[in-house]
Amino acid sequence: MNIEEMLRAQEGRVSFHMPGHKMRRGEASRRDTTELPTTDDLHEPQGPYRELAQRLRRLYGAGASLPLVGGSTRGVQLMILTALRPGETLLLPRDAHLSAWSACALGGVEAVPIPLRLDEETGLAELAEEDVLTAMEAHPEARALLLTRPDYYGRLPDYGRIAQAARARGLKLLVDEAHGAHLRFLGLTDAEALGADLWTQSLHKTLPALTPCAVLHLRSAGDLPAARRLHRMLETSSPSSLLLHSMERALDELEAGGEEKLKKLAQRCTALRKELSADARFRGTAAFAARYALDPTRLVIDVRGTGLSGTAAAEALRAQNVDVEMAGESTLVCLPSIASEEADFDALRRALQALPVGERAVPAAEPLPRPGMRACSVREAAFGAVRGVPLERAAGCIAAGSVGLYPPGVPLCAPGERLTEESARALRRAQERGRTVFGLDAEGRFPAVKRRYGCVIFDLDGTLLDTSAGILRSVQYALRGMGLPDDDMARIRRFIGPPLHAAFREYYGMDDAAASEAVRLYRERYEKIGVLEYEPYPGMGELMRDLRGAGVRLAVATGKPERFSRLLLEREGMYPLLEMLLCPDPSEKVDNKPEMVRKVVEALGRDSLMVGDRCFDMRGARANGIDGAGALQGFGSAEELRQSGAAFLVRGAADLRALLLDD
Repeated sequence: MNIEEMLRAQEGRVSFHMPGHKMRRGEASRRDTTELPTTDDLHEPQGPYRELAQRLRRLYGAGASLPLVGGSTRGVQLMILTALRPGETLLLPRDAHLSAWSACALGGVEAVPIPLRLDEETGLAELAEEDVLTAMEAHPEARALLLTRPDYYGRLPDYGRIAQAARARGLKLLVDEAHGAHLRFLGLTDAEALGADLWTQSLHKTLPALTPCAVLHLRSAGDLPAARRLHRMLETSSPSSLLLHSMERALDELEAGGEEKLKKLAQRCTALRKELSADARFRGTAAFAARYALDPTRLVIDVRGTGLSGTAAAEALRAQNVDVEMAGESTLVCLPSIASEEADFDALRRALQALPVGERAVPAAEPLPRPGMRACSVREAAFGAVRGVPLERAAGCIAAGSVGLYPPGVPLCAPGERLTEESARALRRAQERGRTVFGLDAEGRFPAVKRRYGCVIFDLDGTLLDTSAGILRSVQYALRGMGLPDDDMARIRRFIGPPLHAAFREYYGMDDAAASEAVRLYRERYEKIGVLEYEPYPGMGELMRDLRGAGVRLAVATGKPERFSRLLLEREGMYPLLEMLLCPDPSEKVDNKPEMVRKVVEALGRDSLMVGDRCFDMRGARANGIDGAGALQGFGSAEELRQSGAAFLVRGAADLRALLLDD
């Protein structure tokens, strides 16, 4: 008995079971039944559903196949969760489908995105073989590699060497082949021929099954029990018999002349590409097909000669009753199938011929910004609290989801990564130009992981207080006492932050004895006059009081001697707010900020944030595995702070308040 016969046998029966329409609400409802003793159960198939799985296995050369009613989204999730355990590492392209990132979140899988390169001619991103091999080399702990093939544009890159390298390293190869269920019937290399261990295909994208029919294929039948167990967790317990029936009918059509229909479809598409390329409005169409190895049944139409953008051209076609799959900056992507008729192609021709003639300067493809560092796992990003942050203040924030530009559809920031200032600027520019930015919230804000820090460690000079006047004048006093010129202010300003002894040696080439004498002269003036030559930064004292009121523990870790630090903090009313004040021993001659930060972290908790204005502060944070916020109102540059590992850049108390207190 097949599914058709099973469903026919249910007609006319008296139903006191689900579903509520009782198979009496229209033609479709007559075939919509549930799991009964007279039907089958997708989660424990014994009859027609089991035979459907066997047909899929035989047709696609798999060790086992699992029909899915949740689309390739479900297939990608099952691939990842079947292949990897919590804590294991998956390599995947940055533009992997959202379902891959959600699977990593659900399964606690560590995701390592592989960078993409931009094809400047077409503006499309692509995965380079050498970048995949480099990622494998850099991450020997990886257990699996996910590839997408073909992509939305029908591109079919040769991943043979990548697959071979994955096998040599013992990596499981997973392939998102959602757009490729028809490839093997055109004689093209598919995921099975590539050597995939698990691969998923949509049966509704390029074959005539109902949305969202799909299948998960497994090379080893030994993986099927684990996949079934996970399938029961993720999939509905009432899978649609209508969808499963449509899969059976699609296979019937594929096995009864489907190969010949697909070849005729490919010929029809090839002829249309040639025809369009002879028209000045679409002359780049053939060049696109020649540039890449393409699925011959995918139509990518270049519309630059119409003077319209891809989006505007798609709108014009829509007015002619023709809908396309996708519109890019200068292209239309059309997905014909064996269900497409000659009349459909004629309608597409007429709609294209109605487009104007013109020239449009397509903006040069902008390089993809370098992605930020990973700050937390995909799971932590996905399930943590989220706050919307305006893009002008989002640099340094951790992404709760993928955020990027379309086209090319590549996330500039993946879940758990920090948004770089470069990427934030690119997103702002795109917003201003009306380009599509995906992943922002309804108000156009960046979805940032809301982190609550239990402790904030402040630097003093250049962070809480502007002590530059007293420091710089005391350095000049010491230099004059040593018989050295005191007018090189660029060099003198570098004394703010590092230990004095080290600064005199590094910046003025003094030996140990000379540096010690210079420090003595510095302190001679600073103790009497310089210590009181300062100004508090606006809002910092109030912020500290509000943080303390919110239950945040506070500490200061500074290179300034304790007696001076305590004097200044007491004068500003900050000292009573602190739980710890860390200062160097007077005999110390080197930077010991990492050690000071370590003591605070051990005493007050690892959920700490270091706020400082120099590289020494950021290095102290990084050495102890905590976040660092670079204070731009101080004496270090944004470049210095970024290069030394700042997680955030803040312009003063207002930015810090937004980071630490505001929702």
